[in-house]
Amino acid sequence: MHAVYDASEQQEVQQERIPAHHGNYAANGVAVATILFACYIAEQNLPFTTAGHLVDLMKRMFPDSVIAQGMNMKRTKCTEVVRTLGRCVTED
Repeated sequence: MHAVYDASEQQEVQQERIPAHHGNYAANGVAVATILFACYIAEQNLPFTTAGHLVDLMKRMFPDSVIAQGMNMKRTKCTEVVRTLGRCVTED
């Protein structure tokens, strides 16, 4: 995989990066889980409308997980995360 973007897109992408919270593992975990989840939805070609239902299911499946409880994603956010990541990363 490699990043593909020109200078104008690079400026936009840098502004959309998720801030690193070195002291807050749960915040980093939620951010990483959100990105991985959106990538999974896209990779498996699942409808974006399933995102909210699956996140709710994960919260019920893992009630003791701080990361699962911190996730919040519906179809609109999932669509935007996939679009944002899709502009930056392409597969060879």
